[in-house]
Amino acid sequence: MSVIESLKEHLDSFTTAPILFVGSGFSRRYLGLENWSSMLEKFSLKTTKPYKQYLSSANSLLPQVASLIAQEFHSIWWESEEYNISREQNSNFCDYEESPLKIEISEYLKTIPLSEEPSLLRDEIEELKNAEIDGIITTNWDNLLENIFPDFKVFIGQDAILFNHNQEIGEIYKIHGCCSDPNSLILTSRDYEGFNKKNPYLTAKLLTFFIEHPIIFIGYSLSDSNINSILHSIAMCLTTETVTKLQDRLIFVEWDENFETPDFGNSILVKNEVNIPIKVIKTKSFLPVYETLATFKRRYNVSLLRKLKEHVYDLIASTNPHNKILVLDMDDSTNLQDVDFVIGVGIAKSLHHKGYTPITRIDLLRDIIFDNGDFDANEIVNSTLPLILRSGVKFVPCFKYLKKAGYLNGVDTENLCPKLIERMQVDITFFQPRNLYTVDKLNAIASISEGITELETELGPSGVLKYGTFVPIEQVDDEILEQFLQNNFETLHNDTRYQSSFYKLICYFDFLKYGLP
Repeated sequence: MSVIESLKEHLDSFTTAPILFVGSGFSRRYLGLENWSSMLEKFSLKTTKPYKQYLSSANSLLPQVASLIAQEFHSIWWESEEYNISREQNSNFCDYEESPLKIEISEYLKTIPLSEEPSLLRDEIEELKNAEIDGIITTNWDNLLENIFPDFKVFIGQDAILFNHNQEIGEIYKIHGCCSDPNSLILTSRDYEGFNKKNPYLTAKLLTFFIEHPIIFIGYSLSDSNINSILHSIAMCLTTETVTKLQDRLIFVEWDENFETPDFGNSILVKNEVNIPIKVIKTKSFLPVYETLATFKRRYNVSLLRKLKEHVYDLIASTNPHNKILVLDMDDSTNLQDVDFVIGVGIAKSLHHKGYTPITRIDLLRDIIFDNGDFDANEIVNSTLPLILRSGVKFVPCFKYLKKAGYLNGVDTENLCPKLIERMQVDITFFQPRNLYTVDKLNAIASISEGITELETELGPSGVLKYGTFVPIEQVDDEILEQFLQNNFETLHNDTRYQSSFYKLICYFDFLKYGLP
């Protein structure tokens, strides 16, 4: 039996489509990208110290190497004429010392074209585009997967995966960040410390994928540190009895130039003293694997199924279900006589409270400026906000819900989430940027002392994002700021260059409108 027949027979035994878990070897194969160490060495050349010195100082620990390079590169990026254009375009991203290095790595990744040779690689990519999969998890920073699967929705970073309405179909989860949002990159030792603090939540999310889908690992070796860390975390949740739930679900595709004819066999991974059975495909060409994935055909395309699940979720989660009920056309050419299924939803009135925990930061931000969420303030304060704040997200709108629930008007806060109590103590400086570039430029912008409208006229929307929180409070008209946020929501919410600053400005508006005495 050929590897295509063996793999197809194996995947046929599951009721769900596979999820791809894609690593750096995938980008090296199709983009010719460097591995992590070589990437750091490349960018160490932009500093005054040799790469071996960084390695020695960091005891060869690559996250620490990245931290040292970032520290050295920070002042070079801010002071060198070589980066004048980059500073002008990207200073809005410079929230941290390591931001300049992440910006330049991101810009580099955006310039890498798909490999044109050999033709085998082009054939593999074209076949992969036809693969029927439910989703992709990746630690890669580049945009190759989005280009191969343009209809998939992309979630960047741990927070996006944990606190958005993931439909678990037609989605790409970039757990180590993406070059479209430089500060999201998991690169330095500080990044890994933050990543590891939230890792239990991510592990719980990944475990549901692992139990419900076959997982095909591509671009990782069995000794890869990233994948070993993830599998170790998952193994910590398993016992000898529960490990059977992963039986035959983990499939590693390993490139081996000696295997002209692919081999499909069994192996064992030992993690946390738990033996995890896996399947291993050794092959020189990935084409047989992609051809197998392309043999599965859905009746409805992935993007439609994802949207359908999303709309059903909205129906159940809303406190005002009448506003969420809609008819979704399957397709403009759909013949109603051809529709052979019905989706039944229970009595929404009895279900709507179940939706509060999964309400996301984006839902709250949208509600702040459009006032259309119909959320129960007590549920938001006691269920949703503590979960989001525990994840480490800094800018979350809280004051509208605290005020509506009475906590700003004398209601006892003894049982309130400690992080919410801390948030109630902040002042205007909490929302103001601290990077030197912004602070040094303040005195040169006359419109800052005039108001939001004048600031936008002089510097445009991006100027309001950078300097709006420095406009004196007495000059800020709530209605004008609210109108600015509404007018620019769709543009700035979807632009990763300005997204974080835009969210912060919404939280600032929430503070001004609901949090001030």
